[in-house]
Amino acid sequence: MKTERYKAIYYGLDADYHTLQYISQAWESSASNIYEEMDIIVSGQLYTTYFIDQKEMRKISGSLAFGVTGTRNPIKVPDEQEYWEAFSTVAVMVRIILGYPVMLITEADIDFFEESNKRL
Repeated sequence: MKTERYKAIYYGLDADYHTLQYISQAWESSASNIYEEMDIIVSGQLYTTYFIDQKEMRKISGSLAFGVTGTRNPIKVPDEQEYWEAFSTVAVMVRIILGYPVMLITEADIDFFEESNKRL
């Protein structure tokens, strides 16, 4: 089954202040608000990385980046546009909470397979 994977990446954050827990709480709070409004669950996988300056590709610039990856479950959310609106709204809400860092959102078409806990 075909679907989409979205990534929201936030650059230029302070490593002493912005932690995985802080970003996670911001995403969870924002996603909860969107669920109440749109009845769409926007879960995600959170990760950290560092931004590498394009001028010095071999050098880590020290700019912390956080990313959240979310995949639309086409069984639970059949409408691609509705999920995009929910995901991008959550991403913008988190950006506001974080103090407006640079944000990048990407989308990729992927194959989707969900296996249930039931035995065949």
